[in-house]
Amino acid sequence: MNRFAALRAFRVWAMGCGVLVAASCSAQPADELVLDTGDEGFVTRYGGLWEAGPGAARVAAEEDLAAFRAQDSTFEEQGFRLVDFETWGSADDRLFVGLWHETPAAQRRGPAAELVVDASLTGIGDLVERYAGRNFRMVDIEIYRSVGGEQVVAAVFHPGEGDHPFRVGLSAAALYDEKEDLQANGFRIIDVETYYDAEGERRNAALWAPAGAATPDSDLALAGAWAGVLDVSASLCDRGLEDFEYLSVPMARGLGWSAVWSAPAREQSVHFPILWEELTDLVSPPPASRTAGTSPGRLVDIEILIRIPSGAEIESSLGADHDGPLLPGGPGPPPQGP
Repeated sequence: MNRFAALRAFRVWAMGCGVLVAASCSAQPADELVLDTGDEGFVTRYGGLWEAGPGAARVAAEEDLAAFRAQDSTFEEQGFRLVDFETWGSADDRLFVGLWHETPAAQRRGPAAELVVDASLTGIGDLVERYAGRNFRMVDIEIYRSVGGEQVVAAVFHPGEGDHPFRVGLSAAALYDEKEDLQANGFRIIDVETYYDAEGERRNAALWAPAGAATPDSDLALAGAWAGVLDVSASLCDRGLEDFEYLSVPMARGLGWSAVWSAPAREQSVHFPILWEELTDLVSPPPASRTAGTSPGRLVDIEILIRIPSGAEIESSLGADHDGPLLPGGPGPPPQGP
């Protein structure tokens, strides 16, 4: 199966249904960082994408925005820049999770990354324009509901010039069409965010960057099962996973994963659902594993996996717990709905 056939099969399946399966994991330790989502018996777990290569990474999780910003300042002073941001919770109990990458020495004299939280979704165009006027570009976007129920945006901005298109409020079909149009004009998709609007319709937001010789285009799949992500990845011999997202909404709506692939191919691994302490151990492995070459590499994408039942048996839409290489085998059949 070629990659386009796999993507078409994944797209048709993904827009139609979801699959619930059983997975298992270790018991919850007493000191796990837990977010109370209001559902007794549910805990917070995490997922991450690791990639072989140089460079260090840092992660932090805080239940207070001021504390998160303080941690961001500390990491910035140490030469690390915020590259990925996740948030989940309610007015009284919100979790903020961040991923920082080591900044090349030549860039440390420039402006720091900036995080905007609780910005109006309807005003996102004006926000991006103001930052573009300061030569900043948006590299990550999260859409969620504020204390008053308004849909708001959190976004990470990095110093950078040039055109970096973004779109919000798109249906799946409209996003695929927009991706093709922008790709034809020299842009590749780098980040996707799936959410539900005020009318309960599934919508998508996405970010693009200029394409280059090494990354001329990208592939996209929306809201399917993890098995579908693996099948598509196995068919994309010339590229790797660039962004993945766990869509967590009421089970009746159908849960799933969205993913973006881009060139070149690289050695990657995905781990989920894991505890916070397990994630931090993978981000900063002990010296022995680094020396032995068993370190998974650098964390390049992080996800909060909420509404996960605690205990040994987890019933969720994760597809299955996954701990290891992204490409476990050759291309398989496309995912099938019930």
